[in-house]
Amino acid sequence: MEPAPPTSPAEDAAGPTRFPCGACGSALTFQPGKSVLECGHCGHQQALDVSDPHLAAEHDFEAALAAKPRASAAEVYGTAQQYHCETCGASSSTDKKSDHCPFCGAPVVLQDAPNEAFPPETVLPFHVDKRSAVEAFSAWVQGLWFAPNELQQNAKSDRVDGVYIPYWTYDADTFTRYSGSYGIDRVVTDTDTDDEGNTTTTTRVETDWYPKSGTVSVAFDDVVVCASKSLPHELIDELEPWGLEDLRPFDPAFLSGFLTERKAIDLRDGYALAQEKMDPGIHAAICHDLGGDRQRVDSKSVAYSDIKFKHFLCPVWVSSFRYNDKVYRFAVNGRTGELSGERPYSAAKIAAAVLTGLAILGSVVYILSQQ
Repeated sequence: MEPAPPTSPAEDAAGPTRFPCGACGSALTFQPGKSVLECGHCGHQQALDVSDPHLAAEHDFEAALAAKPRASAAEVYGTAQQYHCETCGASSSTDKKSDHCPFCGAPVVLQDAPNEAFPPETVLPFHVDKRSAVEAFSAWVQGLWFAPNELQQNAKSDRVDGVYIPYWTYDADTFTRYSGSYGIDRVVTDTDTDDEGNTTTTTRVETDWYPKSGTVSVAFDDVVVCASKSLPHELIDELEPWGLEDLRPFDPAFLSGFLTERKAIDLRDGYALAQEKMDPGIHAAICHDLGGDRQRVDSKSVAYSDIKFKHFLCPVWVSSFRYNDKVYRFAVNGRTGELSGERPYSAAKIAAAVLTGLAILGSVVYILSQQ
């Protein structure tokens, strides 16, 4: 295997282009789990340096909001084609031809790439290959009750796309003033005597409430926010954790042969989502500070400071399926193989199962009546 530096792609006036094969000149693509670029024409391989994880730099949030775009489209995407889906709104780039959107299956159109204010600085390279993703998809479908036949047929195809999904992480120190009350439980015993002199004893719990106010400080590190709107966050959140300790310095070689989605949630909106994720931690700290057996939080005022962020890419295998004018999606974590999916139900199969059940029940009733 030739240990040539694949991070130096062929260039022209437009900037970085593709990664040429040192043997035949064809395009090299990244091979998940192998740490190499491989030529699909002659099989020649070139090694990638993925020996050491990368501690991603964190940037000041307030200073970044005032920043202007600092990276041209060519510096981030090279001469990869830029695609836009007019059905679901997803925008992505790839160095291979694409005729469909990985998130909804609709046709895509070419568009110009915008400059990037916050280009990704790190990436989690694919580790799970396409074959393993297709096998996971097929196994998942086989375990679904009343799945349409079309979904099972789709699972047997190779229409599974490898996509790098954009992510943010946020750090923040929080200082919260709160007011509320804590409750102390006590057991009360009630004794009742009926008209015949029988005594019944019951116990119940009553709570005495006491007002309290105070302050709590909570620090948050690496609160993860998906910067994509193309996949439901309920689905994509099930793929976590990502293992951020394995981040590598951004290298366009990792993107070769895959799609890369451009972020649809900007830095400010991502921070708002991060605050929502921080809120349960703040609430838990307040309840701990209140003490007692029960707690009530009437109000809280949170101040955030030392806010930092970073932007990176995560690998996901995606398959989309349209059934009865609705799109269903399946996703596999390209690092761990963890999967999540949306599933349709076949009305025809459900109806057939109900009729079969009724027929069996009718037969049983008839046999019993004859006996």
